[in-house]
Amino acid sequence: MHIDPEIGEAVNRFFRALDDADYESCCAAFSADGSWHRQGKLLQGTEMIRAALRDRAPDFLTRHLITNMVMRAMEEEATEVSFYSTVFAHRGPTGAEPPPVGAPAVLAVYDARLVRRSGCWLIHSLRSTPTFRN
Repeated sequence: MHIDPEIGEAVNRFFRALDDADYESCCAAFSADGSWHRQGKLLQGTEMIRAALRDRAPDFLTRHLITNMVMRAMEEEATEVSFYSTVFAHRGPTGAEPPPVGAPAVLAVYDARLVRRSGCWLIHSLRSTPTFRN
């Protein structure tokens, strides 16, 4: 199945916002009734997602590399995709120079369901399963 570029863009926009600590944009990437299984907790709705992201350490720098996206199911107003996320992470202060980086912190397989609302693709559910952890 061919993946509509707007679907991939919706996923990438979310992870870019997460890496940029733009938590309002993270929440805007979800449908109002969306859910995120994150770090062993179910976050139901954008208010719970927003609260969890506010608790994220301010000195935690991440970069999520999203690859190998495949479509699992497609309907007119909903789709299911699966993809890999390779995460590089750094805890601590950052300066003018990029912080050192070693092996990725985690490689996970994500499963997501997206819904089209008012012509825009939004994340309805997001769940990851770590494959490798550093």
